[in-house]
Order: sequence, then C-alpha cells, then structure tokens
Amino acid sequence: TFDLTGERPSGVPDWNTSAFFDYPTEIQNWPVFVRADWQYTSDFNYSDNVGLQAQAEANNVSPEHHIVNASLGVTTPQDIEISLWARNLLDEQYLTSVAEGLLQPGTLNGRPNEPQTYGVTLRKRF
Repeated sequence: TFDLTGERPSGVPDWNTSAFFDYPTEIQNWPVFVRADWQYTSDFNYSDNVGLQAQAEANNVSPEHHIVNASLGVTTPQDIEISLWARNLLDEQYLTSVAEGLLQPGTLNGRPNEPQTYGVTLRKRF
C-alpha cells in the first residue's frame, strides 16, 4: 500500500471551470443565435511517476489551457438551420497525456489536444 495523504492524483487539476454565453435574437423575423463557451483547466500532474513528471516539467510540457469555442447561426422560415462554428479559437496546444517512450529511455510520448477547427453545419428540423 501507498500513503498518498496530501498528494493530488495524476490527471486531477486544482481548477477546472467553464462559462457559456448564448444570445438568441431575430433579424428580419429570422431566428439568429450567437454562442460561445470557455473552459479553463489548471496544471496537473501527468503521472504519479516522479521521474516521468519531472521530465515533462523539464521539457516545459504543461497541461494548463484555455479553450474557447464559438458559433453563429440562423434558422430559415423552412426550419433549416445554418451555423458557422469554430473550436479551439485560441489555438491552444497541449498534451492530454504523457508516457515514457517504449524502449527509448529518456523520451516522452504525448497525445496532443484537438486542433483549431472551423466548419459549417446545415440542419433540417422535421
């Protein structure tokens, strides 16, 4: 058994918070919306392995991040919704996980977060 009293487990940040904004309105009798959301995650330990965590910190690998997403849309009189959206607007780049390189002492392998993306969605309501 291990006594981890006072220790924070890996993958658990001190702070994880979010906010959401939704502004519905009408323009020329067409329903329009503007939406945005923000998520903040503070630093956390990637691993309970002290050596791996120290190596990640030495390489300036930090999981702290701010993610902002947004969308703008309109609904036509025929109940067709057209929206423009963006994910990760600030183009934050961080690793979601870190592990030691297999058979490569001293290396780190990491999984990157979702990249900055943009798109259009067309939706028909029945």
